[in-house]
Amino acid sequence: MSIIDVITMVLSVTAIVVSLVTFFVTYQWDKKRETVNAYIELQESLHFLYQYDNNEIQNFIDDSSTEEYKALSSVLGRIEIFAIGTMRGRLWGTTYNRKLVYQLSHGYIDKTLREKIDYLLELKSRRGGQEYYKYTRKLLKWMDKESK
Repeated sequence: MSIIDVITMVLSVTAIVVSLVTFFVTYQWDKKRETVNAYIELQESLHFLYQYDNNEIQNFIDDSSTEEYKALSSVLGRIEIFAIGTMRGRLWGTTYNRKLVYQLSHGYIDKTLREKIDYLLELKSRRGGQEYYKYTRKLLKWMDKESK
């Protein structure tokens, strides 16, 4: 083996290592960016929950033909999509960065809006049928556990 062969091998191995490090750093950065974007989108839809008290929400849930019912269902759907990305794993972990999810939403989803979210989940589950909010419940339990 000549010196040129050795230098070529060292450069090739170095290029592979740099490529792998770049891939993983970029992956983590993209995951954090997607987490922030999803959280911002979720926040934009959650403002709807501030407009109504529990009695009004109860009335909306009882009449599924109203626009408010559709809006409440949409809000729960957005929370569920966010929860799926946070709680359900893939080959490389979850879609969203859990640590960042907790930092962004601690005190907002699990504290400020928790009572309304729990109330909505309870009302929707009373209507019967399939449970559509499994991951939302998992997300809230996970946030409770992280808070302790």
